[in-house]
Amino acid sequence: MHGTLSHVRGVELEEKDHNTGGSKTVNKIKTIKTIDPKFHSLDSVAKTNYKRLGDTDMVVSTLGLGVASFGEIYGPIPSDPEEIVRTSLVNGINLIDTGYWYGQRRSEEVLGKALKNIPRNVYYLCIRVGRFELDYARPFDYRADKILTSLTKSLSRLQQKNADICFLQIADMDWEHNLNTIIEETLPALRIAQNSNKIRYIGLAGYNLNKMR
Repeated sequence: MHGTLSHVRGVELEEKDHNTGGSKTVNKIKTIKTIDPKFHSLDSVAKTNYKRLGDTDMVVSTLGLGVASFGEIYGPIPSDPEEIVRTSLVNGINLIDTGYWYGQRRSEEVLGKALKNIPRNVYYLCIRVGRFELDYARPFDYRADKILTSLTKSLSRLQQKNADICFLQIADMDWEHNLNTIIEETLPALRIAQNSNKIRYIGLAGYNLNKMR
């Protein structure tokens, strides 16, 4: 029996050849917290690209699973969402993204059912707040009470205690108009959720980074 340590696309693996059958088993995975040898296809994991996400402790697959289609916004819901989610995760994807606006809660409900029998430690979950109504005249609401209520209900529909990232959806054209509300209400509300362990990180989506700086 002998061991070799290899670095494969961000995944640190120690492979051992066993005399019985010559099969290879993974003995140690250090870099990626979400990889579980009992759940994953390690051959697929070794072929998957990962990178650290910003200043977080999250090492994520460069290809994530967005489930807007579960909300029927592009047509009928896929015939087997549970299989889509499980197959994606088993083969190395570890980042899932959803939000209330994707089907007015439908995407969250379908994803919640799909995740019910999947270990929570094998994926990072991203949710979105800020964009709610299908009416394009007023789709956004950044008030603190709306944000916190939406976040709590989203977690309930997803059957989760917490999310790894909560993205605030901001339309670039609405940024300056809503800046005071976002700074004085929205971000403090998300900090409350963070301190209550409902979310780990706060993100922003759909805005001009230069304006935030």
